[in-house]
Amino acid sequence: MSMTRRMFVATAGAAAAQACGLTAVQASQLNLLDKTLIAILADGKKYTLPKRSSFIIATDQLIKAEGPEQLCRDQQGVCRTNYDAGVVELTPYLLKVLNVVNAVVNDNFDPTSDLELYGVPEKWVQHNAAHIFGKVKGDCEKHALIKRQILIWLTANKTGQRLFPPGSLMITIGGVPRDMENEGHAWLTVRTDHGDLTLCNLFPDVRPMAEVNYFLYAISSPAGLSRWHVVQPSMQAPGAWDRNDILAMQPSGFYDPTPIQPAETSSWRRKALGLD
Repeated sequence: MSMTRRMFVATAGAAAAQACGLTAVQASQLNLLDKTLIAILADGKKYTLPKRSSFIIATDQLIKAEGPEQLCRDQQGVCRTNYDAGVVELTPYLLKVLNVVNAVVNDNFDPTSDLELYGVPEKWVQHNAAHIFGKVKGDCEKHALIKRQILIWLTANKTGQRLFPPGSLMITIGGVPRDMENEGHAWLTVRTDHGDLTLCNLFPDVRPMAEVNYFLYAISSPAGLSRWHVVQPSMQAPGAWDRNDILAMQPSGFYDPTPIQPAETSSWRRKALGLD
């Protein structure tokens, strides 16, 4: 599809999909971005806005993140650091777009570890959704990066403004409960006027952060992916988490610039674990 035709499909009514005259063969050759745009048109479900909920609160404490640092070295254009903080004024249509993007990207992924793909435990790579045909191999942060990329690309009809300001799209690092995977995890957080919404590869629908029982470790800065902040200790560990789960949770590739000694009773980690 040309860019003009793609934007027509993205912004016109549901009849635009038929107007494109796509055959079954052509449909099978769509890239991931086009699949997402067509799916937005095809989704006739009515979405109800969630109740206003909470936001992830970040501290001023920065952490070093090996995966994102390597990403910013390898693909510098992905890591702009001058985005303004943004909040999406959520509407039923925008909620639909978020749900479709989450589901389509999840459906077009073949879960594969970095060790299997690259021979290293952790490697962050930003794939280009417009160049992805078929399923892409990758793990949780690649889901989050592609969803963020697609949402940044989407523009409003006529005005040309972005539907989702880049500063409203942040990647969160943490962990999932023992009954799911019990390992480090990454997902996309979208900041809206109804609270932070979670787009995750472990479920097809978009969920308010307050309803997701995840351990919150760090979140990227609204300015870009080169700065990562520790999440406020009071928000890090949901009540359903077992303390042993949290003690075992150290997301791969993330570490504090200044090591925290266990004896430091004032550390954010000890507060998060309820040890003081």
